[in-house]
This record gives sequence, structure tokens and C-alpha cells, in this order.
Amino acid sequence: VIDGTDTFAQYAIAAAVQAVLPAAGIVNQGSEGADPHHAPMGIRAAQGVLGWQPKWSLAAGVQAYAEWLKEHEF
Repeated sequence: VIDGTDTFAQYAIAAAVQAVLPAAGIVNQGSEGADPHHAPMGIRAAQGVLGWQPKWSLAAGVQAYAEWLKEHEF
């Protein structure tokens, strides 16, 4: 769900989740020394090596996953 044109810092991913699930308890348990505001994540390696392209943006993927969770026991 991380779309191919952008990279996202951890805080941006957490914000996307909380926009859809405001009560989500998100705790950063990142690596020692990691900066959640400047540790970008993306899928460029998967695009380059595998030719993979995402079907959804981050926001749309989070929304679809939240809807799936509401419909399925986990």
C-alpha cells in the first residue's frame, strides 16, 4: 500500500492509520537511534527489482484494510 511515487516517514504512516482509526493506539518501538520523522519507507526497490507497482495509495490501502478488519474476526 505504500505508493510508488512517495516515501513516507513513520509518523506519516501512523497519521494515515489514525485518520481512519482515530482510537488506534500506535506506539513507536523503532530501532535505537532511528528518527521516526526522517526514516523514509517506500517501495522503489520492489519496483526496480521486481517490476512491482502498487494498486492503491497509502490512504486508500489503510482504509481498505480497516474495512476488512471490521468485517473479519482477527
